Amino acid sequence: MNKQKRSSVWWSILLIGIYLWIQVVTSIIFTVVYMLTDMFRTGQTEPFTFDRFIQNFMGERLLTILFISSILSLIICLFIYRWRKIKNYSHMKLNSTSSGFLLLAIPTGLAVEFTAMIIFALTASVFKQSADAYESMVSGLTTSVFAFITIGIVAPIVEDLIFRGMILNELRRNYSVTAAIIIQAVLFGFMHLNIAQAVYATFAGLILGMIAVAANSVWPAVIGHIIMNSSALLLSYLDEEKVNALLIPVVALSFVFLFITCRKLIVKIKNMNMSTEEQPDVFI
Repeated sequence: MNKQKRSSVWWSILLIGIYLWIQVVTSIIFTVVYMLTDMFRTGQTEPFTFDRFIQNFMGERLLTILFISSILSLIICLFIYRWRKIKNYSHMKLNSTSSGFLLLAIPTGLAVEFTAMIIFALTASVFKQSADAYESMVSGLTTSVFAFITIGIVAPIVEDLIFRGMILNELRRNYSVTAAIIIQAVLFGFMHLNIAQAVYATFAGLILGMIAVAANSVWPAVIGHIIMNSSALLLSYLDEEKVNALLIPVVALSFVFLFITCRKLIVKIKNMNMSTEEQPDVFI
């Protein structure tokens, strides 16, 4: 691995580190403030324990931490690229694309979510402890409008601007398109710090990375990710037995749709690589 390739990887890891570090710092600050407020309000102090610490990350408190840390991490990442004198708009591919790609992102996001459900179920059977930890953490998060704002909209926007905007295009400076898509997807999976999540997140990162490259714009990936997360929240409101009854045929259709779509995206990406101009056209 030459110096330029190592540099791209290290800058990508730095961005992930900032994203995770801001979450940790925000969590600690939020916990300390909550505990001090509780102490002054009740006039009593309880010994600090890990259980008390974890309790401060449940429900609305966790959503608040995620919301604040997501916004802060994106701002810091944008400042880093400004400090590097890299134009965020062109580097992150914030330009517009065809309506065909934007519309394609909607069924693609749904298909990825349904397929990810099966991937998670299979992974959970192997890594049960990780799956239980994830389900325990997110339990009770889907019962408010704020959950849809934070998990369904804000988090996908921030994560795709960082991963499919900054990191993917950082890697594309020194790696092939294929390598860049794969590396950013693996890093996206790793960022979740939970093996049960990491597998399906890596899969989602691959699909979102391909549609971002093919569209020459980050926005279809953003839309697809919003559809993924929002549909997951909506499914939590449905009757579990009815969802399970329809899951197999829906997943089968999703798999076929993704197979056809990915083939078209790969062809589009290959054509872009052979062309001297990378201008998005209508997806057919």
